[in-house]
Amino acid sequence: GPARVALLAGALPAVGTAVGFVLARWSGDLGPMNPFIGCEVSISRAMRNEPAVQVFRAFVLPSAALMALTWLEVGRALRASGAGRAARLWAAGLGVLGAVFLVLYGSYLGTDGDVYRLMRRYGVYVFFGGTGVALTVTAVAWPAARARPARRALRVLVAGLWAAGPVQLVHDHVVGRSDVLANALEWWIAGALMLGVARLGALIAERPDATAAGADAPADGPVSGRP
Repeated sequence: GPARVALLAGALPAVGTAVGFVLARWSGDLGPMNPFIGCEVSISRAMRNEPAVQVFRAFVLPSAALMALTWLEVGRALRASGAGRAARLWAAGLGVLGAVFLVLYGSYLGTDGDVYRLMRRYGVYVFFGGTGVALTVTAVAWPAARARPARRALRVLVAGLWAAGPVQLVHDHVVGRSDVLANALEWWIAGALMLGVARLGALIAERPDATAAGADAPADGPVSGRP
């Protein structure tokens, strides 16, 4: 169902990135490092050479289609939950836009040339920004009375995403600009975005029409008052 689609949409890029990172290490393209602590390379740099880039594309490109389907389902779930039209359009629209630009990013990763570099850059910027804002709108617009644990978890995750920018700004102002910190934050933000997409499945599963369908299902056994 849609909840499983959301889980796959978030899990596939994470798995593809992890496998690609291992392959990049194995091929000698990367030295020993922890991408989440003191990382010297961005995700694009880690994934841009073969065989890592081929594996990365194989996981990321199908996941983009699943993300688009997930965001369309989020729009329907928000509508069923009574959210406003603007919130539904912003969440679904920006989420789908981010998925489209993820395809652009994955398709041109590892290619040379100024035009391709520009397309990769816009691809990753719009994917990160569109998905982050879409998750924020969903977390805020989702009714407080429904799917409380999933909604609370999504809000905490969104708060962490928005905190990453100020953390880097303060660090750059006090200590000085650090590519190592910027790279590490990129890995953390990407992981948080994928976790957020995967968590959308819990919200979708709790939408009113889905829970109502389960509640209206006929019970087993004879109906009371009938032979």
